[in-house]
Amino acid sequence: MLVAENLSKSYKGKKALTSISFTLENGIYALLGPNGAGKSTLMNLLTDNLTADSGKILWNGQPISRLGRSYRKVLGYMPQQQGLYHEFTGRRFLAYVAALKGLPKKTVPREIERVSHLVNLGDELDKLLGAYSGGMKQRILIAQAIMGNPELLIFDEPTAGLDPYERVRTRNLFTELGKERIVLIATHVVSDIETIANQIMLLKKGSLAAYNTPQNLILQYCPGGSMEDVYLRFFENEVNQYALHSTL
Repeated sequence: MLVAENLSKSYKGKKALTSISFTLENGIYALLGPNGAGKSTLMNLLTDNLTADSGKILWNGQPISRLGRSYRKVLGYMPQQQGLYHEFTGRRFLAYVAALKGLPKKTVPREIERVSHLVNLGDELDKLLGAYSGGMKQRILIAQAIMGNPELLIFDEPTAGLDPYERVRTRNLFTELGKERIVLIATHVVSDIETIANQIMLLKKGSLAAYNTPQNLILQYCPGGSMEDVYLRFFENEVNQYALHSTL
């Protein structure tokens, strides 16, 4: 179980997150919000890459700040932006990640084959990462996150750059993963999560504006509508501003 209690974080006096609280158990959770809502800041707090100004994060009742390496062993993380070693092959990269995670050496070849097939890269492992397309790079990053079967998976914009076919495959993969572990997906693309998320958090200007099942969010805010309608209701101004800047 992952619990966040009253998390707040500021940068140079500007609030990035304000009093965020939630509890996650096995299942799929989506964190929805436009760019600048605080999603990546929250991801960095949950992965212990950043320290909150106030509040705490608990894994099975223990503060993650005290768990150190034992917390990282249960965590699989795909950040939004990740530098890849372009001179590595996909296979070498996954072996490198396996070593960082401390996986037993004798299990690594089989684990590499397992995760690469899950993301449809089984035939691409011996190519250099520098020759990978943007979508293939996304998929190898998903693969490294799920290596070792972590109990907690956190993905930041995992479907960016994927073609429609791979988006569907990835959603199906997340559905299977969420049956036995916590899967948290941060995104601003409603279609990626509306049919698979058990619970959705709407993050607006660093605050948790709503947190419920997709069905209840629709019933409460847009009866007869869709999650897209709910998203637009909460973030219409941000969406309009983005569209305006995109046309300039």
